[in-house]
Amino acid sequence: EIGVWTDKDQAWNDARLARLENVMAAWETATGQNVWMAADGSCTQDVSKVAAFTGDEAEARLADAQTQEGIVTDPYFMEVTETGEITGRETLRETIRAKGPTVSYGEGA
Repeated sequence: EIGVWTDKDQAWNDARLARLENVMAAWETATGQNVWMAADGSCTQDVSKVAAFTGDEAEARLADAQTQEGIVTDPYFMEVTETGEITGRETLRETIRAKGPTVSYGEGA
């Protein structure tokens, strides 16, 4: 039946999600600056230190970050390819975050 989510669909999706590499992005609570999670679990503004996580480790890292609202705000994962390119539904949002607003603002706008 079309539109019905089956156990087989769920198993396929769970297996897919376990293989995806994810990078945690958030905002630093004190400054509002974009930050990403490094391999040691700290947050960094240096994209060369960003780490990708998969499966249960990814879920554990996100759960931990969600308990630290004094340090980071609204942590979430974005899917990345093996080469680190942003993929999935977050592509547009992350491009805007990395490059700035899509419209002019401020003086001379």
